[in-house]
Amino acid sequence: MDISEWISLGNFVVGVIGLIVGIIGGKELHEAKKLKIAIKEMKVQIEKMDISNSQVATTIHNNGLNLKDVDYVTNKIVDQKIEELPKIRSGYGPPDNSLGKDGDIYLQLEE
Repeated sequence: MDISEWISLGNFVVGVIGLIVGIIGGKELHEAKKLKIAIKEMKVQIEKMDISNSQVATTIHNNGLNLKDVDYVTNKIVDQKIEELPKIRSGYGPPDNSLGKDGDIYLQLEE
């Protein structure tokens, strides 16, 4: 074999390696896109569900959520729980029925 045949063989080997790397990269890209879609669907499900803390922990454990996803879920749950707490209101006269919601606390102050 002369030098040009060795160069041709080297180019062929590099081409085959490039083809194999391209196929593997394409498969990995496809898997990454599927995972991204699954995470988006999971976020939608979490928003639509009333989730307890243990369910969130199980979701995080089973699906391997990253820190950003955990922070998002935690903030949504904390905001929801704060909104559900009764509000404490006060005034000098009896409360109006349109004030607040059922379960709120009203303190009537003396003048």
